[in-house]
Amino acid sequence: MGVEARPAASLFSLGVRPPSSKIPSRYRVKFRHLTIAAFLFTLSVSAAGWAAWRVATEVAVEPGSPKTIVFVNSHTGIGIAESPPDVWHRVDLSGLIPQDAQAAALDAWLVITHGVLPEVADLTLAFRLPGDTTTACSSYRYETVEGNVNGGQRQVFPTYVPVDHARFEFCWTRSTRGEWPQNSSYAVNLKLTGWIR
Repeated sequence: MGVEARPAASLFSLGVRPPSSKIPSRYRVKFRHLTIAAFLFTLSVSAAGWAAWRVATEVAVEPGSPKTIVFVNSHTGIGIAESPPDVWHRVDLSGLIPQDAQAAALDAWLVITHGVLPEVADLTLAFRLPGDTTTACSSYRYETVEGNVNGGQRQVFPTYVPVDHARFEFCWTRSTRGEWPQNSSYAVNLKLTGWIR
Protein backbone atom coordinates (compact mmCIF):
# COMPACT_ATOMS: atom_id res chain seq x y z
CA MET A 1 0.00 0.00 0.00
CA GLY A 2 1.51 3.33 -1.05
CA VAL A 3 1.54 6.55 0.92
CA GLU A 4 -0.16 9.48 -0.71
CA ALA A 5 1.97 12.62 -0.95
CA ARG A 6 0.30 15.59 0.69
CA PRO A 7 1.19 19.27 0.75
CA ALA A 8 2.81 20.44 3.99
CA ALA A 9 -0.28 22.43 5.06
CA SER A 10 -2.41 19.28 5.16
CA LEU A 11 0.01 17.61 7.59
CA PHE A 12 -1.02 20.09 10.31
CA SER A 13 -4.62 18.93 9.97
CA LEU A 14 -3.39 15.42 10.86
CA GLY A 15 -1.89 16.67 14.13
CA VAL A 16 1.72 16.73 12.87
CA ARG A 17 3.58 19.76 14.19
CA PRO A 18 7.03 21.06 13.32
CA PRO A 19 9.74 20.36 15.94
CA SER A 20 9.56 23.97 17.24
CA SER A 21 6.06 23.25 18.58
CA LYS A 22 7.72 21.13 21.28
CA ILE A 23 9.67 24.16 22.51
CA PRO A 24 7.76 26.09 25.22
CA SER A 25 6.51 29.43 23.91
CA ARG A 26 8.56 31.48 26.40
CA TYR A 27 11.76 30.04 24.83
CA ARG A 28 10.66 30.27 21.21
CA VAL A 29 11.08 34.04 21.07
CA LYS A 30 14.58 33.85 22.56
CA PHE A 31 15.47 31.01 20.22
CA ARG A 32 14.24 33.00 17.19
CA HIS A 33 16.31 36.02 18.25
CA LEU A 34 19.37 33.83 18.72
CA THR A 35 18.80 32.18 15.33
CA ILE A 36 18.42 35.55 13.59
CA ALA A 37 21.54 36.91 15.35
CA ALA A 38 23.57 33.85 14.33
CA PHE A 39 22.33 34.15 10.73
CA LEU A 40 23.22 37.86 10.54
CA PHE A 41 26.66 37.22 12.05
CA THR A 42 27.32 34.43 9.55
CA LEU A 43 26.10 36.63 6.71
CA SER A 44 28.36 39.53 7.74
CA VAL A 45 31.42 37.28 8.12
CA SER A 46 30.72 35.64 4.77
CA ALA A 47 30.29 38.98 3.04
CA ALA A 48 33.53 40.32 4.53
CA GLY A 49 35.40 37.14 3.60
CA TRP A 50 34.11 36.98 0.02
CA ALA A 51 34.91 40.65 -0.60
CA ALA A 52 38.62 39.83 -0.73
CA TRP A 53 38.22 36.91 -3.15
CA ARG A 54 39.10 37.24 -6.80
CA VAL A 55 36.33 36.34 -9.24
CA ALA A 56 37.29 34.64 -12.49
CA THR A 57 35.21 34.27 -15.63
CA GLU A 58 37.63 32.41 -17.91
CA VAL A 59 39.37 29.08 -17.29
CA ALA A 60 42.12 27.58 -19.46
CA VAL A 61 43.64 24.13 -19.08
CA GLU A 62 46.86 22.72 -20.49
CA PRO A 63 45.91 20.57 -23.51
CA GLY A 64 49.08 18.48 -23.42
CA SER A 65 51.62 17.45 -20.85
CA PRO A 66 51.88 19.98 -18.00
CA LYS A 67 55.06 22.06 -18.07
CA THR A 68 57.40 21.82 -15.07
CA ILE A 69 58.07 25.36 -13.90
CA VAL A 70 60.00 24.57 -10.69
CA PHE A 71 62.01 21.47 -9.84
CA VAL A 72 64.13 21.14 -6.70
CA ASN A 73 65.86 17.93 -5.58
CA SER A 74 68.04 17.87 -2.45
CA HIS A 75 69.71 14.54 -3.41
CA THR A 76 70.82 15.45 -6.92
CA GLY A 77 71.21 19.15 -6.15
CA ILE A 78 69.03 20.17 -9.09
CA GLY A 79 67.43 23.55 -8.39
CA ILE A 80 68.93 23.92 -4.89
CA ALA A 81 71.23 26.82 -5.85
CA GLU A 82 68.35 28.70 -7.52
CA SER A 83 65.69 27.79 -4.92
CA PRO A 84 67.20 26.94 -1.52
CA PRO A 85 64.83 26.03 1.34
CA ASP A 86 63.42 28.57 3.84
CA VAL A 87 63.56 31.47 1.35
CA TRP A 88 60.84 33.02 -0.85
CA HIS A 89 61.42 32.60 -4.60
CA ARG A 90 59.67 34.49 -7.39
CA VAL A 91 58.34 32.59 -10.41
CA ASP A 92 57.55 34.50 -13.60
CA LEU A 93 55.05 32.76 -15.89
CA SER A 94 55.13 35.49 -18.55
CA GLY A 95 54.65 33.92 -21.96
CA LEU A 96 52.95 30.88 -20.38
CA ILE A 97 49.85 32.59 -18.98
CA PRO A 98 48.23 35.97 -19.75
CA GLN A 99 49.53 39.01 -17.85
CA ASP A 100 46.00 39.70 -16.57
CA ALA A 101 45.43 36.14 -15.25
CA GLN A 102 44.00 35.97 -11.72
CA ALA A 103 45.64 32.67 -10.79
CA ALA A 104 47.81 29.86 -12.10
CA ALA A 105 46.61 26.27 -11.80
CA LEU A 106 49.42 24.07 -10.51
CA ASP A 107 50.06 20.49 -9.55
CA ALA A 108 52.46 20.63 -6.61
CA TRP A 109 54.39 17.37 -6.20
CA LEU A 110 56.06 16.90 -2.79
CA VAL A 111 58.48 13.95 -2.60
CA ILE A 112 60.37 12.49 0.37
CA THR A 113 62.73 9.52 0.19
CA HIS A 114 63.60 8.55 3.78
CA GLY A 115 67.15 7.56 4.62
CA VAL A 116 68.44 4.80 6.90
CA LEU A 117 68.79 6.98 10.02
CA PRO A 118 65.72 7.34 12.26
CA GLU A 119 64.27 10.83 11.78
CA VAL A 120 60.99 12.52 10.92
CA ALA A 121 61.19 13.97 7.42
CA ASP A 122 58.80 16.89 6.94
CA LEU A 123 58.40 18.85 3.69
CA THR A 124 56.19 21.96 3.43
CA LEU A 125 55.25 24.35 0.63
CA ALA A 126 53.81 27.88 0.79
CA PHE A 127 52.65 30.36 -1.88
CA ARG A 128 52.04 34.11 -1.91
CA LEU A 129 51.69 37.10 -4.22
CA PRO A 130 54.96 38.89 -5.07
CA GLY A 131 56.02 41.27 -2.31
CA ASP A 132 53.45 40.04 0.22
CA THR A 133 55.22 40.48 3.56
CA THR A 134 52.29 39.23 5.65
CA THR A 135 52.66 35.57 4.63
CA ALA A 136 55.52 33.73 6.32
CA CYS A 137 57.19 30.63 4.93
CA SER A 138 55.87 28.84 8.02
CA SER A 139 52.30 29.58 6.82
CA TYR A 140 52.49 26.61 4.50
CA ARG A 141 49.53 25.32 2.48
CA TYR A 142 50.84 21.83 1.79
CA GLU A 143 52.83 19.28 3.78
CA THR A 144 53.99 15.69 3.58
CA VAL A 145 55.72 13.73 6.34
CA GLU A 146 57.62 10.43 6.44
CA GLY A 147 58.84 8.82 9.66
CA ASN A 148 59.61 5.28 8.53
CA VAL A 149 63.22 4.32 7.82
CA ASN A 150 63.61 3.62 4.07
CA GLY A 151 60.03 4.85 3.56
CA GLY A 152 58.86 7.42 1.07
CA GLN A 153 56.06 9.86 0.24
CA ARG A 154 54.80 11.06 -3.12
CA GLN A 155 51.98 13.59 -2.69
CA VAL A 156 50.32 15.64 -5.45
CA PHE A 157 48.35 18.75 -4.48
CA PRO A 158 46.37 20.47 -7.28
CA THR A 159 45.95 24.15 -6.43
CA TYR A 160 45.25 27.64 -7.71
CA VAL A 161 47.95 30.18 -6.87
CA PRO A 162 47.06 33.90 -7.10
CA VAL A 163 49.31 35.76 -9.53
CA ASP A 164 50.14 39.40 -10.22
CA HIS A 165 51.33 40.12 -13.76
CA ALA A 166 51.87 36.35 -14.20
CA ARG A 167 54.13 36.14 -11.13
CA PHE A 168 53.90 34.43 -7.74
CA GLU A 169 56.29 33.43 -4.96
CA PHE A 170 56.84 30.09 -3.25
CA CYS A 171 58.80 28.86 -0.24
CA TRP A 172 59.62 25.29 0.76
CA THR A 173 61.05 23.89 3.97
CA ARG A 174 62.55 20.59 5.04
CA SER A 175 62.97 19.33 8.59
CA THR A 176 66.32 17.54 8.20
CA ARG A 177 69.65 18.18 6.53
CA GLY A 178 72.28 15.69 5.44
CA GLU A 179 72.71 13.50 2.42
CA TRP A 180 70.75 10.49 1.25
CA PRO A 181 70.99 7.50 1.84
CA GLN A 182 71.82 8.27 5.48
CA ASN A 183 69.36 11.18 5.77
CA SER A 184 66.16 11.89 3.89
CA SER A 185 66.05 13.56 0.50
CA TYR A 186 63.38 16.03 -0.63
CA ALA A 187 61.98 17.17 -3.96
CA VAL A 188 59.45 19.80 -5.06
CA ASN A 189 58.01 19.73 -8.57
CA LEU A 190 55.55 22.45 -9.65
CA LYS A 191 53.71 21.80 -12.91
CA LEU A 192 51.58 24.40 -14.69
CA THR A 193 48.21 22.89 -15.59
CA GLY A 194 46.23 26.02 -16.52
CA TRP A 195 45.18 29.52 -15.50
CA ILE A 196 42.07 31.54 -14.73
CA ARG A 197 41.15 35.20 -15.25
